[in-house]
Amino acid sequence: MQAWRDAYRLLREADGRGELGADDVESLAEAAWWTGHLEEALALRARAYAEFAKAGERHRAALVASTLAFDHIVKGGMSVAGGWVRRAESILGPEMDSGVYGHLSLARGLYELERGEIQAADADLAQAHELAVRFGDRNLEALALVFRGMASVLAGAVDDGLALLDEATAAAVSGELAPLATGVVYCVTIDSCQALGDCGRAAEWTDAANSWCDRLDITGFPGVCRIHRAEVMRLRGEWPKAEEQALEACAELHGYNAFITAAGYYEIGEIRRRRGDFAAAEEAYAMARDFGRE
Repeated sequence: MQAWRDAYRLLREADGRGELGADDVESLAEAAWWTGHLEEALALRARAYAEFAKAGERHRAALVASTLAFDHIVKGGMSVAGGWVRRAESILGPEMDSGVYGHLSLARGLYELERGEIQAADADLAQAHELAVRFGDRNLEALALVFRGMASVLAGAVDDGLALLDEATAAAVSGELAPLATGVVYCVTIDSCQALGDCGRAAEWTDAANSWCDRLDITGFPGVCRIHRAEVMRLRGEWPKAEEQALEACAELHGYNAFITAAGYYEIGEIRRRRGDFAAAEEAYAMARDFGRE
């Protein structure tokens, strides 16, 4: 059990007493992120970045900057994300032969992927994977693999993409990854399978992801997994339960991940449309549009 709420409470109390160094501030940011205090987590990470940079700890500062880029990408703040990517690049300079540069390559690849620059994204994700393998970073390796799989699927190389997704999810299932990497791998794999219409594979990974969420004391990823569960329930005709899952997920995900929240409201619209409640469906579709999904 990951006691994120206890960690958040205790670290926050210590911060109020002025007892936290840069490492502890970064830990508090992580606890805030996993307990649903996203804006606070972003502010704390920015604070940790500033403290690491002031102390001349370039690698730690660049790693936090890359993490902030990732946070703002999934939140939908692409301009801010690009700023953090450039800040990490500026700190590291020409130093490319390090594990930290692999995390920067991952963030840059995701930034490019969200902008539709698939070829450039694949090159950066490949570099992230190569550095992860060289420096023994299993979490970075799995993340680079799963996003390369997503990029391959988007580019039409479906078989290659599915092979990369399966390799990444094998690491998630084994329990060898940290919670963030595990959740991202599950989410991207399920989303890619559903985009391809491979509902059987998506349902299998949805069950695995929800079992993982149920074992953790976290907020955020359970919302993502509940949306995937709702999609599977809808396809099985379990419409009332599907709508309940999707509504609960959207309540959790506000401010966390704009893309997934939009998918949640779109799913609610689909469920309501199938039940014949067209006015309520249009309301849900309007919410999806507000979060960036047509």
